[in-house]
Amino acid sequence: VSVSDGCDGCPPIALNLKVIRPSGELYGTFSAPCAEKVEQFMKRLGLEIEEELGSRFELLHGDQSLPPDHVLQECGVMSGDTLTLLCERQSQLQLVAFGCGHIYDLDAFFSWVAEGDPPAVQLHSSAVAWCRRFAEDVQDGALAAVCVLQNPEWMQCRVDNGELSKSEAVKAIL
Repeated sequence: VSVSDGCDGCPPIALNLKVIRPSGELYGTFSAPCAEKVEQFMKRLGLEIEEELGSRFELLHGDQSLPPDHVLQECGVMSGDTLTLLCERQSQLQLVAFGCGHIYDLDAFFSWVAEGDPPAVQLHSSAVAWCRRFAEDVQDGALAAVCVLQNPEWMQCRVDNGELSKSEAVKAIL
C-alpha cells in the first residue's frame, strides 16, 4: 500500500530523519511528510515543557538554521539526513522570596521563601524587615519580592552583540 502526503512530485514515503543534540547524542529518529514545515516538525518533538520553562529551540541542517515557516524538503533536507537540535535557555526571573504586610492588621503578615536557597533566605529576612518597618506608613501596606535572574548570559550575549540595548534588556527582564 502506497501512502501519499499530498505534495506534487514527492516520493510516497516520508522523510526519515535523525535528530541529535550538539554533543552528538541522539535525540530521536522521526519521519516527516516531505511537505511538512519546520515548525510542525518541531512541535512533534515534544519540547513543550522545556519551552514553558524558558528554553528556545532551533533546528540546524549542517550549519544552516531551518526557518520555522519553511518546508523541510525545500530547505534541502533529504530522507536519511541528520538534524541538530539546539537548545537555548532564555533569561527569566524566578521568585525566591515574598513578604507583605497591611496597614490595618500588622499582625496578619504573610511571607514565603523558596526552600534550600541560602541567599534567598538572607534576602527574605531583609525584605520581611523592610515590610514590617514600612507597612504602617503607607496607604495600602507594603510588599517585597526577591527574584533571581536565571540564565543571565542569554540576555548578556544579546546586549554584547548589539541585538538589544541595555535598557531594552532591563525592560525585558522586568
